[in-house]
Amino acid sequence: MTEAIAAPAARTTTDAVLELQRESESQHLTRMGSTGLLAAGFVAVALAALMLPTQRPLSLVALVCSLAAFAVASQVEVEFPGFVAVPTEAIFVVMWFVLPLRILPLAVCAGMILGRLPELVRRRVPPDRLALPIASCWYSVGPALVLYGAGVHPPRWQDAPFYLAAIGAQFVFDFGSTYALTRSVVAVSPVAHLRSALLVYGFDLVLAPIGLLAAFPAYEHPAALLLLMPMVLIVARVGRERKEKNDTMLELKNAYQGTSYLLGDMIEADDAYTGSHSRDVVELVLAVAERLGLEAGEQRLAEFTALLHDVGKIRIPPEIINKPGPLDYEERALMNTHTIRATSGISSPASPSG
Repeated sequence: MTEAIAAPAARTTTDAVLELQRESESQHLTRMGSTGLLAAGFVAVALAALMLPTQRPLSLVALVCSLAAFAVASQVEVEFPGFVAVPTEAIFVVMWFVLPLRILPLAVCAGMILGRLPELVRRRVPPDRLALPIASCWYSVGPALVLYGAGVHPPRWQDAPFYLAAIGAQFVFDFGSTYALTRSVVAVSPVAHLRSALLVYGFDLVLAPIGLLAAFPAYEHPAALLLLMPMVLIVARVGRERKEKNDTMLELKNAYQGTSYLLGDMIEADDAYTGSHSRDVVELVLAVAERLGLEAGEQRLAEFTALLHDVGKIRIPPEIINKPGPLDYEERALMNTHTIRATSGISSPASPSG
């Protein structure tokens, strides 16, 4: 499943989104209105579903095992830009068969809340952020509707078309709810949102068949659901490795950016006009890069290029840079070399032939 990141974003590069979603994890929700409405709407639908006729008696063992496994899995996160994927899909599929379908959305919500309780108790996250995982539980409504309407309960291979329809409904409900959450704080198009969500949906599609296989023994023996926990541990390891990779990417990005801004400050110290001009060029280049839909790496390269396009002026003597009148031929020839120095390095000697 996916959990949208409700955080303000002025830029949409991969590293910028990752930084924003990490910063937002410990902050209050920036806009509670739409998130609160979606969370309240989900709770209302989940409670209304309890009034439907039951198709299977509730097993206490099945409920306890489902909530415990779901809560643990919900704490395992795999970072994607704008989303966090959690390996609850396999457990969610088993819950289709071991729990009455009418309580499925409420059970998913309860599992999500249980998974967040340790962070709330330790005050690592503000209480109002609990509305976000609740609002993200809308995906559970789709499969519950499809399977309940089809009257499907014991796991059977001949019912595979209904299971595919249930997963399709899950993705539709998930896309609608997470897009509403994201769109309330970030001006993102449905196509761009879908492009990001497809990464997570592929993640869920890999886990769903594992859950279906586990559903056969779990239907008669609900505790068999816990056999999925080693899979959750494996995904936890993958999530940690991905987080470490993202950490390295962000550290390198910040280091490159810090060095670039330091060089920009050096330019501005020698020539205020050039420093201001370079920052204006950066803003213009970033706006054009986003409009062109460049990839994150290309946007980052364009940003550094714009910031450093005049860095060669560091090697131009200050008396030429700050000369009040027009430059003579030799001075102009030396000044024209700053573009070459910006691309070939700034350590060459300050000479026209440099």
